[in-house]
Amino acid sequence: MGGASVTLYAQWEAISACDATCQALRVGLSAYYPLDTDANDYSGNDVNLSVNGAIPATGRVGQSYNLNGSTDYLSSADNSYLDLSGPGRTLSEWFYIDSFTTQYSPIITKGVYMTVYSSPQAVGYWGVISQDGGIHFEVSGTDQYPDSYCGTSGGLVSTGGWNHVTFIWDDAGYLKIYLNGVLRNCSATMQGAWYTGDASTNFDFLVGSLPSLGWWTDGKVDEIGIWNRALSQTEISNLYNGGSGRSLKL
Repeated sequence: MGGASVTLYAQWEAISACDATCQALRVGLSAYYPLDTDANDYSGNDVNLSVNGAIPATGRVGQSYNLNGSTDYLSSADNSYLDLSGPGRTLSEWFYIDSFTTQYSPIITKGVYMTVYSSPQAVGYWGVISQDGGIHFEVSGTDQYPDSYCGTSGGLVSTGGWNHVTFIWDDAGYLKIYLNGVLRNCSATMQGAWYTGDASTNFDFLVGSLPSLGWWTDGKVDEIGIWNRALSQTEISNLYNGGSGRSLKL
């Protein structure tokens, strides 16, 4: 009887590991990478990542992957679950910068730069950290204009510590950047209309690198999520969870 009780308790504990808050955060989850023992997708959509040189390391929540800042990255071939096919989308990730080895440290990207009117413009989406500790997020379609861009002031991100970033593309096309659960001001935005079209691309999904520009991330990445809806302030706070983070594993 005692053995049966222990077994039933263990089964209940496993089933209840994702509580009501966790279950609410899984609504609209297109892809989810806890990066604990592998780079598989735990959203149920099976869009697994390939590990290119990165090695396991202690994470913010469980394990993470460590990137060497020059050759390591995580990737997936083009998949519609990883696209931002219209406004009302969320990207989220824990990251730890060891050093800034290139001008920008790519956190999460699915797109490429193209030269338009003698100026490089993004196609698709990218979220990066600049060497001055600023955070930048851009979304655009295949014609580059209009697009949505938000760049914070510098000094928000330092080396040697975990940070949680949430990128929101809201229903009106506006971009919002939350760092450690707090909405940050966009000190720089793209002039003109906010982009509200389709930002889908046929490019690879990349974490930790943007080879076309020679940008790499030296540090760790953990708990990557993509939603087909814009998370609320309360949900972002629940995801940050006072700095401890939150697993969304079932």
